[in-house]
Amino acid sequence: MFFTLQNPATGAQLKIDIDDAVKLRAVIDRSVGDEIKGDDIGYPGYVFKITGGCDRQGFPMKPGVAVNSRVKLLLARGSVGYRKHVGRSGERKRRTVRGAVVANDIVVLNMVVVRSGEEKIAELEKLHDRLLLPKRANKVRRLLNLPADANPIQYMPKHKNGKTKKHFHRVKVQRLMCPVTRRRRELKKLVTKKRQEHAAEIRRVYQSKVDRLAKLSVQRKSASEKRRHEANKKKIFAKKAAAATAKKH
Repeated sequence: MFFTLQNPATGAQLKIDIDDAVKLRAVIDRSVGDEIKGDDIGYPGYVFKITGGCDRQGFPMKPGVAVNSRVKLLLARGSVGYRKHVGRSGERKRRTVRGAVVANDIVVLNMVVVRSGEEKIAELEKLHDRLLLPKRANKVRRLLNLPADANPIQYMPKHKNGKTKKHFHRVKVQRLMCPVTRRRRELKKLVTKKRQEHAAEIRRVYQSKVDRLAKLSVQRKSASEKRRHEANKKKIFAKKAAAATAKKH
């Protein structure tokens, strides 16, 4: 069984081949997330944590599955055993994965250093340059101890571009490469504001039409009442004239 030991503090890793049954007995029947004492595998003082592994056919160990054999599970995209960039969003597929319990047929077991011992392992304690740097400006400033108003692009280390040593490039810092780039939150606020203004304009136009129709209805009502009043006056005048003519005769 191969042990892949990784030290997040230095970025170093070490791959060792373990054939001793006594050392293998220390990890058999242990689960992903369990801590292993370095004394049991030949590194006194160290404490390692199991993070995963795979068998000879390449099926990965999935945390939370309390078996030591292969199982078929309905997995969402991006989980262990189902790549993130395969399939459609929200799609789930049945995939074969291994349980989180270490068995004899595990070929590669991944572990990280939780605590270092007094007798240092040279391969794990060797400091390596960090290649995958953060891309957010605030995280870059926090990593490099820069002030809040500093431009982190100028302080990003240069990396070799390919095998040549003449061409170097800096790590791109997200949202600071282009001055017109806006954050998604700001764009969302802008879209919401435009929608509100559009809705207010529609309400204003609708209210103006309603007011105009109400005004026209009032004018038409007053005109009809005026005509009706004039017609009533004519009728009354005609009745009076007819009564006066009848008295003369």
